[in-house]
Amino acid sequence: MEGFLQVLKNLGAVRLALMGAILVGLASALTYVSNRMTAPDLALLYSDLEMEDAGKIVSRLETMGVPVEVRGGGTQIYAPSDRVARLRVELAELGLPRGGSVGYEIFDKADQLGVSSFVQNINHLRALEGEIARTITAMAQVSTARVHLVLPKRRLFSREKEEPSAAIMLTLAGAGLLPQRRIQAIQQLVAAAVPGLLPERVSIVDDRGNLLAKGDGHSEATEASNFEEKRLAYETRLTKTIENLVARYVGDGKVKAEVFADMSFDRVTENSETYDPDGQVARSTQTTSLGEQSHEADSNVSVEKNLPNAKTQQGGGSDNKLSRSEETTNFEISKKTKTLVKEVGEIKRLSVAVLVDGLYTPVEGKKEQDYKPRSDDELKNLTKLIKNAVGFNEKRGDSIEVVNMRFAPMEMVEATEAPSTIMGLEKHDLIHLAEVLLIGVLALLGILLGVKPMVNKILSGVQPAIRPVSDEEALAIANEDRRALPGGGGQQASLGGPTSAGALAGPDGTPEEAYVANTLKELEHMVTMNQVEGQVRASSLKTVGDIINDNPEAAVNVIRTWMMEDDKKRNTA
Repeated sequence: MEGFLQVLKNLGAVRLALMGAILVGLASALTYVSNRMTAPDLALLYSDLEMEDAGKIVSRLETMGVPVEVRGGGTQIYAPSDRVARLRVELAELGLPRGGSVGYEIFDKADQLGVSSFVQNINHLRALEGEIARTITAMAQVSTARVHLVLPKRRLFSREKEEPSAAIMLTLAGAGLLPQRRIQAIQQLVAAAVPGLLPERVSIVDDRGNLLAKGDGHSEATEASNFEEKRLAYETRLTKTIENLVARYVGDGKVKAEVFADMSFDRVTENSETYDPDGQVARSTQTTSLGEQSHEADSNVSVEKNLPNAKTQQGGGSDNKLSRSEETTNFEISKKTKTLVKEVGEIKRLSVAVLVDGLYTPVEGKKEQDYKPRSDDELKNLTKLIKNAVGFNEKRGDSIEVVNMRFAPMEMVEATEAPSTIMGLEKHDLIHLAEVLLIGVLALLGILLGVKPMVNKILSGVQPAIRPVSDEEALAIANEDRRALPGGGGQQASLGGPTSAGALAGPDGTPEEAYVANTLKELEHMVTMNQVEGQVRASSLKTVGDIINDNPEAAVNVIRTWMMEDDKKRNTA
């Protein structure tokens, strides 16, 4: 322990701080890599949540022990990708998310005893609004919906009856407007869910402040918008018909058509009756005969006629006879009754404009192609085709223009290939795998190239300064190194064998000390050896190596002598 403390004292405060920083950085890098490799792959569980729903979902997931991450300002919740489907099913069983509205589950509470009728009516209204809002939210292009219902109370002894109404606020998904057909579908849906509510009494507004449905009880605006949609749909259909027909001849992308239809949306009903006098038929005949006979008396007045019991004289006056015959014949005259109803959408006039491109021929040595306009015969034939396709009627004042002009060059955009899988891994899986591998490689390179050399440099210390060495010092150091070798014993080794006592000569015949001194002058710096304690002269090592290379047999004899001396020492011991 004291040795370890002494090593720390020898390193100094600067080196210890540097080593600590390196260790902290290395630990942080290893922790980050391990967290990235062991962290689960998160996927989107829910988005566009209300804060209340988000809080309930996060609390429930944490209770279940599921790692969860909240993003998008609290509106998005991420969970492990392999458990997303199951978590959605489990949360749906619990009624989450509720979409910020309350449905009929408000009546599931057990503490309903003692609740007043007023509270019950309010809860029923809230539940009805919430259920309608959830149904509307299930439609495409609708993100969220809020519904407000006005259900007037029935008053006693009141002749006037107030009609219910509804107001709906929609949050649309995307930048487009809601089509008219879906607006009408929402109105019909709400009207069918609320008793006594008419579709014309439902007003709809989107989150951008656009009035989608007025809801004032009048359907004129709705009908006008329907008429406009019908006109646009008719123009679009004719435009596609013309472009598809002409493109078969001139090629795709070389024709553009525009159609304007002047349509009448007046509904006209005509009733007419027509009689044919030549088509008489006798239905019945009636004959009447009448005969009458009368007698006219004498009109002279006398005394005798006025006396009592006077006798009337016969033979006076005159007789009248009358006879009459009538015949009545009843005839049936043919009659034609005609009722003509002209529905809306009658075409009053058509205006068609068609623009076609010309011909292009490639030219050798040029990047651009030569343009050639189409002939008049081609344009006439195209005009005939278009007239027959759109139902041209000259009496209505229809007009069709086909013009040949050069189109502006179009920039070609390369089509993106469909995403493919490699070994069953999709794109995001491959990206995640590459990220983990890259982090691991960078960490390994940082350890090998940065941390390890820095630690070695700190532990090795500063190299001593190089200074020139005199001949006497070099000779003394060489003698000390030679005596320090195993078997040296301070005596000179012989080259003649175990019993030889001759002095060791240099390769050129010079004495040993002179040879060593000359050799030591060549290398005078210090080297550090990992396997030897302390430091030795590089010149000493080079001298020994040169002697062994020049006199291999003598070197073998010296080694034999050392081995024999070691054996003698062991036997003596």
